[in-house]
Amino acid sequence: MKSMGVNAVRTSHNPPSPELLEYCDRLGLMVMDEAFDMWRMPKVRNGSAKYFDQWGETDIRDMVRRDRTAGPPAQIRLTPDRNSISADGDDLSFVTVRIEDKDGNICPMADNLVKFKVEGAGRIATVDNGNAASVESFQADNRKAFSGMCLLIVRSQRGQPGKIRIEATSEGLRTAEAQVATSR
Repeated sequence: MKSMGVNAVRTSHNPPSPELLEYCDRLGLMVMDEAFDMWRMPKVRNGSAKYFDQWGETDIRDMVRRDRTAGPPAQIRLTPDRNSISADGDDLSFVTVRIEDKDGNICPMADNLVKFKVEGAGRIATVDNGNAASVESFQADNRKAFSGMCLLIVRSQRGQPGKIRIEATSEGLRTAEAQVATSR
């Protein structure tokens, strides 16, 4: 796009997808994220102008909050898909790992190496980051983030109910911790 001389994208009254915004960030393209094609003057009888006074400010705040550019990476956030799994040795918890700025916004350009420590009633099953071009091993205790994210999958240990304690560290970032319970 840039080789064609394009330096901006206009979304023409439709919210852009996060993928489009991330792509534009990577290419250094400006996004003209338009919210409304009418304010108080309706184009059609039941158009959005009917609700502008009631919803306009809220919609703009939500759009800016969703689409704002992240600051520098500052912390890791761990989000297990479940709080409890079976202690059968086969059950898994998928832990989403996000690299965020100080305000909790994902940093879509972050590629930090994240190191994992898992203790207690579970162990690391695998790691991933969604990057099809990566040659990193899935059987490791670390993974580079891709587009600000990676994945840790933990497995319960057969017959060992208790807590799986997870810690994620990366140089220069605030450490994150999470727990997943295991039960029979």
